[in-house]
Amino acid sequence: MSSSNNPPDNAVHASTTSTSPTPTTTTVTSSNPFDRFPDDLLVLMFRHVMQPPPAAAPATAAAASPLAAASSDSPPVSSPPASPFAHALVSRRWRDLAYLAVPSLRLTRRRAIRASQILRTLSRMPNLSALHIAVYPPDSLSDAFLGEMASACPSLAKLCLLPTQADSYTDQGLHMLFSRCTRLKRLSLCCTQSITAFPGSISNLTGLVELSIASGSLLQLPEEIGALHALETLLLELDSLTSLPGSLGSLSNLQDLQLVECTSLSSLPNTLGQLVKLSYFCAMGCEGLLSLPESFCHCSSLDTLDLALPNLSGLPDNLGQMRSLRSVTLCSCHALDTLPASFTQLSSLQHLDISECFLQLPDDLGNLTNLRRLMLADCSELTHLPSTLPQLSLLQCLRITGCSQLLSLPENIGQLSALDALYLCNLSDLQCLPESLGQLQNLQLLRLHGNDSLQTLPQSFSQLPTLNTLEISSCKLLSSLPEDISCLQNLQQLSVSYCPTILQLPDSLALCPSLQRLFIRCCSGLTCLPEEIGSLLRLLELEVDSCRGIRSLPLSLALLSQPRDVNLERVVVKGCCRKSDVDPVIQHFVDEEGVEEERGEEWEGEGVEEDDDDDSDELDGDEGVEEESERREGRG
Repeated sequence: MSSSNNPPDNAVHASTTSTSPTPTTTTVTSSNPFDRFPDDLLVLMFRHVMQPPPAAAPATAAAASPLAAASSDSPPVSSPPASPFAHALVSRRWRDLAYLAVPSLRLTRRRAIRASQILRTLSRMPNLSALHIAVYPPDSLSDAFLGEMASACPSLAKLCLLPTQADSYTDQGLHMLFSRCTRLKRLSLCCTQSITAFPGSISNLTGLVELSIASGSLLQLPEEIGALHALETLLLELDSLTSLPGSLGSLSNLQDLQLVECTSLSSLPNTLGQLVKLSYFCAMGCEGLLSLPESFCHCSSLDTLDLALPNLSGLPDNLGQMRSLRSVTLCSCHALDTLPASFTQLSSLQHLDISECFLQLPDDLGNLTNLRRLMLADCSELTHLPSTLPQLSLLQCLRITGCSQLLSLPENIGQLSALDALYLCNLSDLQCLPESLGQLQNLQLLRLHGNDSLQTLPQSFSQLPTLNTLEISSCKLLSSLPEDISCLQNLQQLSVSYCPTILQLPDSLALCPSLQRLFIRCCSGLTCLPEEIGSLLRLLELEVDSCRGIRSLPLSLALLSQPRDVNLERVVVKGCCRKSDVDPVIQHFVDEEGVEEERGEEWEGEGVEEDDDDDSDELDGDEGVEEESERREGRG
């Protein structure tokens, strides 16, 4: 590009910001700023392109559009354009400058684009630093394409190349790419089926920081990968990979190593322990991986360990030496039946998540004195919790779900002085909660869901001084709430759903001084609400839904419509009584929509039993309640 066709930036801005410029002699042949792109090329992303110069007020109505002004005989004078490109690309010479300034280009597969069209566009962008190609060209992305692309974009720092059905490039094409685009810092490749070996020329990418490779046919990685001393993140999703190179231990700056669905991988190299900066290790779906090397425990900086290995039979015996390890997740490790004895020596461990594993917790679990979160899900062989559990003095969250054989909780669970969230869900054999539950002085959230055998709550339940949220759902045998529930001075949200054996709510509920949100849903046995429920002066939201036994509402609800210190947000009563059954002053709270369908023949006669369809509806609704509770927890 000659200098006569490309004025310097200061000259460009001077010609556009002057209020009375000299008419330019440049001939504008098109008003489309992107007319040099091939017609079938879809450009989704241009970032940080030259900002438009400030525009003066339009002299006439005809000059309101910058493109219209550019195509007229008068100088372009217009209001600020909607796009930063519009003003800068009104002439051919300015378009040439814009091509030079484009740093990032994304090509998607919305329309068929020929590889030659892509190359023609890239040849005009020598300063392109980021390129993402995910298209289906009618002609394949061949080795020649990769070579010409690398020659046209020597400044590429980020490249993402996704596969297409017609791709035919081989390791020779990758060799040319690695030899010419030596400035790459981030590389993401989804290799074609024709590539079974990775070229060793990847060692030319000495500045590479992130590398992601996915392939169904790649059998091995070259030893030269160990020359990538700047590499910090390595993600491999290689179905056919059987082993990792020993030079992996030479990646002295590697911090993040992820192995995903490497189903043929049978072992990890012993040099893995040389990754002294490794802080995150994840292995998921690697069905052939039976164990981790003992040297793995020498990764002294490891912070997070995520394993989802169905055939993993054991963890390294010296796992307890990893003093920096703060989070361990074991998911679907079906062959893992025990944890190593040194596991409880992980002095820095704060998060432990075990799901779908057939193992028992170690008896000395209480030695994990820094543990903050303990999550146990769908551990069908778990029959009891260790008696040392209450020694976890810093434990803040305990979640136990789907452990169907768990019969009870430790009697001294009240000693968990820091516990602020307790989730007990789908524990079908749990019949009661320990009396010491009332000693949890910092408990703020308690969720009881799907505990089919739970019949009563402990008498000490009302002694929870900081309980903020109480959610009870699908506890089919739970017959009542504590009569002294008003002692929960800080209770702000109460939700009771799908508990068919609860016949009434305690009258003291109307005396809860902090209650703001009350949700009663699908409690078919409930016949009435507390008479003084309108006395809840801080109540913001009340919902009574599909409680078909309720035939009338207390008149005290009218108090909720009177001026109060807080503004009432919502009161909804639906699927229960009719407006004609309640006092006129509170009829506006009743929503009769769907009442006839939900009550059916019950309006015309007493003693009509619920049919099987009602049961199936309750099951579907139960799932909805759980999902809604999860969303509320996420927002919190």
